[in-house]
Order: sequence, then C-alpha cells, then structure tokens
Amino acid sequence: MSIKVDEMRRGLFKISWTMEGLGHDDVTIQKGVFQINNSARSTYIVYSRSRKPSLIDYADVCIMLKKKANQLEEDNQQQMSAAPADMKTPVCKNGRTMSFMDHYETPLFVWVENEVLVKNAMMHLEDAWQIFVPITNYNEPTVTLYMDFGSNSLGQTRMIKDFAELFVNQTNCDVQFRIQGITIGAHVVILSARSSVFAAMFQCDMQESRTKKVVIEDIEPEVFRQLLHYLYTGTCPLLKMKSITQDLFVAADKYDIDTLKDECVDILLAQLEIKNSIGMLIWSHLHSITTLFDASIKCIATHGSTICFLPEWKDLTHDYPDLCLMATQQMMKNKIHGSVFGSDCETECEQDPLVDRTGQYEQVDFTDERYNQTKILMQEMPIPTSHEVRPGLFLIHLTENDIKKGEQNVYLRKCDFYPYTLIFECLEGSQEPVMLSLIKCQSNKMKTLPVGSKYSDLARANQGSKYEDDQPEFVWILHNKEQKPTHLKLQCNNDDVANTKRTWGPVKCPLDKTFDLWLDFGTQTLGEKTVLNEWANLLIQQDFTDVEFNVQGELMGAHSPIITASSSVLASLVRGRPTKGNKKSVKVVHIGDVEPQVFQQVLHYIYTGRIPLIEEDGMAERLFKAADTYGLESLKEECTRFVFADLDEHNVVDTLIWSYKNSLFSLYDSALNFAVQNYARVSSQPDWQNLIDNHPQICLRVSQLMDPLVSNTLAKETRGT
Repeated sequence: MSIKVDEMRRGLFKISWTMEGLGHDDVTIQKGVFQINNSARSTYIVYSRSRKPSLIDYADVCIMLKKKANQLEEDNQQQMSAAPADMKTPVCKNGRTMSFMDHYETPLFVWVENEVLVKNAMMHLEDAWQIFVPITNYNEPTVTLYMDFGSNSLGQTRMIKDFAELFVNQTNCDVQFRIQGITIGAHVVILSARSSVFAAMFQCDMQESRTKKVVIEDIEPEVFRQLLHYLYTGTCPLLKMKSITQDLFVAADKYDIDTLKDECVDILLAQLEIKNSIGMLIWSHLHSITTLFDASIKCIATHGSTICFLPEWKDLTHDYPDLCLMATQQMMKNKIHGSVFGSDCETECEQDPLVDRTGQYEQVDFTDERYNQTKILMQEMPIPTSHEVRPGLFLIHLTENDIKKGEQNVYLRKCDFYPYTLIFECLEGSQEPVMLSLIKCQSNKMKTLPVGSKYSDLARANQGSKYEDDQPEFVWILHNKEQKPTHLKLQCNNDDVANTKRTWGPVKCPLDKTFDLWLDFGTQTLGEKTVLNEWANLLIQQDFTDVEFNVQGELMGAHSPIITASSSVLASLVRGRPTKGNKKSVKVVHIGDVEPQVFQQVLHYIYTGRIPLIEEDGMAERLFKAADTYGLESLKEECTRFVFADLDEHNVVDTLIWSYKNSLFSLYDSALNFAVQNYARVSSQPDWQNLIDNHPQICLRVSQLMDPLVSNTLAKETRGT
C-alpha cells in the first residue's frame, strides 16, 4: 500500500492511493494516511471498504476521506539540519522539494478518478467525504483523489481575511448605520470605493456626509450586514439562504452593486424548481431580471401538466394574466416542438448546441428563418472534447492521433464560438518530443448572427460561456504515467494591439504518449475578482486617500482602514500622526529604511495580494526584509516561495547564505539538497569559493550530506539529543 501526494498547482493536490489486493468474499477494509504540504495540521485519513464480487466484473469500493483530528503543528523552531534521507517531502511543480509551514483548511472541491470512473465529485458529509468507486483491477486497486483548496494566492487569501476581520471586529469605523435599533459600523473609504451610491452619499453635501450617521429603514439588519460583508470581501456567507437571497438582490440593486446582483441571480437559478417557479416568475418580472424570468417561463412550460393544478397558478391567472398568457404560449410551443423533434425532451436537449446550462430551450420563434439557418450553422461546429471537472476546471484528453494532426481545435463548451487551438510542432518522420502551444484567438466572423430580445438563446451563444472572454489562470499538461505537471506560461505579444490572441507555451511533450491538458480558470468568485481589482484601482487612482507615506522624498497615498487591517506595525505609525494643513485630513508618515520601489510593492501587496515586480533581480530578498520590518508574514512566505521556485546552480549559494541568516529552515534544507544533488555544477560556480571562505559551516553541512554514512550518523546523533 502506498500514497503519493503531488501538487498540480498551488492549492490543488493529486493523491494517488495504491491499495492492497481485494479479498474474494470477505469485506476488506484498508486505511491510508497522508499530509498536505507536509503539515501535521493538514493530515488526512482515507478509508476503503470493499468486497470482491463473484458474478460481476468490477468491485464497488466505498472511499471515505476525513481530516485527522487533534494534530499539533510541527515545531517551527527546530534545529537547522537537513531532514533524514528516508523522509518524504511534497514535490513541487519544478521537481524540487520544500516543506512550508502554512497549511490548508477545508477543500472547496474533492473528486476522484480511476480506470472506470472518469470524474465524479465526492459526497460531502458533516466531517468527511464519501463516494462509491468501481474497480476492476483486484490485485493492485488504485484510486486517485483530487483536493482543491482554491486558487487564491497566500496574499489574496490573507487580504480577504484581513478585510473580513476589519468589518466583523468593527475596527476604527468612521460611519454608523442604524437599522431597526441595531448599529452597524463601517468605513467610508471602502463603501465609497465599492458603491457609487455610497460614494455620492458621503461626497456630496448631504446630512450623512456631515454626521456620518445613516438610518436604514427598508432593509433588514442581517441583509444589510451581508451586503456590507460583500463590499469588504467579495463574499457573502449567507448568500445561499433561500430567505435572504431575494432581499440581498433588492439591496444590491439599491446601492448599485452589480456583481452581487449577478451572484444572487445565479443562486436563484439554482434554487428554481416546480413549487417556486410561479413565485420566481412574478418576482423576476417585477425586478426586470431577464435570465431568471426566461428560466421560470421554461420551467413552467416544461412541467405545465403539474403546475397548472397548483393553487399559485390560479392566483397567477387572476393577478398577472399577461404572464399566464406567456407561460401558456410557451407550453404550446414546447408541445409543437416535441411533436416535430421527438417526445424525449432530455435527449433532444443533450444533442442541441443551442440548449443552455439548465438543459432547457430559450423562448424563441422556431418558425423564423434566421433561427433555423443559425441552428444549422451551429450544429456543424465540432462538439467540444473537454470535460468540466469542477466549475472553471477543464480537462482535455489528447491521444497520439491528436498530436499527429499538428493542429486541433477544442471548445470548452458548446456555446463557445472561439475555440482553443493546440499546435503540435515536430519534424516529419522524427520521434523527438514535439513542442506544444495553446492559442486562443477571438475574431469577429461570428458577430453576424442575429442578436435581439426575441433571440435570447442566440445572443447567449454569440456571447459564449462565462469563460469565453476570460483567460485561464493555470494551464498544464500531465502525462498518464507521470505525476509531475508541466505548466505552460502565458506569453506576452506586444504586436497584438487589439489583444485578440493569447498564447501559452511552448513546452516539450513526448510524441508517443497520451496526456491530459488542464485549463484552470481558478476558484475565485465574481465578487472576489471584482474586489481585488477595485482595491488595486483604489491604490492606483489615489482616490479617498487619508494617509501619505513619504518614502525618501517620494509621496505615496494610502487609506488608513486598509493599512491598519494589514499590518500592526504600519498601523502604529499611522495612528497619532500630524495632518496636513488643508481641508483634507491626511496623515503624513515618513519612511526612511525602505527603497521607494520596494515600499510601492509592499503597498500593492497589501491592497491586492499580488507582487507585480517580484521577478526583478533581488526584489524578493528586499521585499522579505521590508515584510519582516512591517510584520507581513504572508508576504515573507510569498518571497520565500519565489526564491525556492527560482532555485538553480547560479543562485543556490546566495540562497543558502540568505536562508541561513534569516533562519528560513525549510528553504535552507531545500537549497542544501539541491546543492548536494547538483554538486558538480554548483561547486564550479565562481561564488562557491566565497562560501568556503566565509561560511565554512554551510560547506561542512554539504560535505556531510555528500557521505551517506556521515549523514546517517549525524541523523542518529540528532535524534538522540
């Protein structure tokens, strides 16, 4: 029995579990234990319960995954020494190993695959995940689990958490909302940046802008609290509660928060069913929500024989006769359509490229010639070969025949008009590895399709799916018998002024092997993406600033609520500072121990969780020092990760010295292992002599690791002490 953990991309782990052989008649129970990121706080137990059948050709194995409880985190202050040779650490995408001290909480998605089951999500129980998996290989049964903890970087996760705590803890609020006797505090700069209504309220000469007290009379306290939480973090904890979603939409509409409105509509579409379809139809009509209105009409028309006998149908005919007429007309169109195309509505929906995600037909005029011409055109398009494993993660299985074609178009979804093009470049008759590139082009050739209110399904098809104009955050290939993914980097094309062409790669891939291509659009919600972009714009445009950092003569504006939420050190510098002698109350903070460019990256990280210039020479090390000065632990971790990912024979000596001086134990051990494994190349570098002369203790450690006998002896002595 063996378990191997591989990281596909940050936050997505592949767990390959090879179990022992299955018994013939007796029930076989097996157990395995593994860690995510080599962290004891992220230890999981996986169980299997199976019995080899005697009559059928596969075994139905119950797989259960749960987190191990009562585990203490490994001691961060361990002695600086290399790990024992037999100790396994997770393998990162560049093939090197490193154990970080951070851990992951609860996975957002868990699914499983094996030789029979292509992909299926595991059922989430109260404290575990469970699924039944068919297995045909009784001697060495293998199950592959995928655990996705989200694609947010450490900085983005930290930023969203800091903003949530800023609101929940009601820290330094400068505006108070009074709702039915309950007071909820907030921050003017954050509300103004996220809502044009709030911006107008606090900038204009209104009572609210003078008193910083606002009375809310038409929204429930919990609904307004969820609205504010969304403005701070881009997430809404109670969004999926049926009793609150519609009220949240109304509140979002009042304060002009379009992304929250869109997310509410998505939730309502998922909640749509027979018993609430009439209510949804009326509510969406009153609030002019076209997508929900169309879906409600379709649901009523599809299940008309049931809905017509509901009490709500009688009320609909009496109070909203026009809506009742539209629903009845759609029922008749469905009946006519069924007699033409067949009575099996579900089968027809699966085959028709014009069907939307709910598997229902849009309300269109089937007798219109333009519709029929467009339908024929769309049916001639290739059916997409991709499989959506989870929302936003697409898997494309490529064979040797695909490679030999030289070029292959792939549609992620049936409604996409702009395919991804795979380019395989190799010499004719050569068996050398081919170069794989992924290209996404957008053209205007399909814009001639009729788009209008009567053709809502064609309009949606012309716009494509929600991934049509977006680009994947991660692209990688994975060979069937290999565990380490090869990532394709997005290339910059300065000649593409219109930004209509994007290229990933090229990377080498074997000519005689099948492999999987993964396109990951990330796990960020629409709200999270929006809030990250708006905080970046807030910093770049310098709107509503109330703090000014004077960094060696260069002025940089900022916002005190955001600064104080992110760094206690910067918060202490901001508090009590004198203000400029003008109408705006702007506090001035002088920074003399950090370069302007480095401090600018610190601010950008605080606002967005991203570091644009980290790839510049020495930027990671300088940022680490600044992060240490201002108590930004997550930024220190990001810098450490970058240095590790960039490790090679040219910089390993500098990395050894730097990690040793800063007590970065994991990075130091990884650099030691890299130096040992590549000793011939590393020792030939010019700076190796500098290491011998000025840091003999590091050289001694390398020499000890080079001799297995010395290494084992040292390991025993260390364990003995």
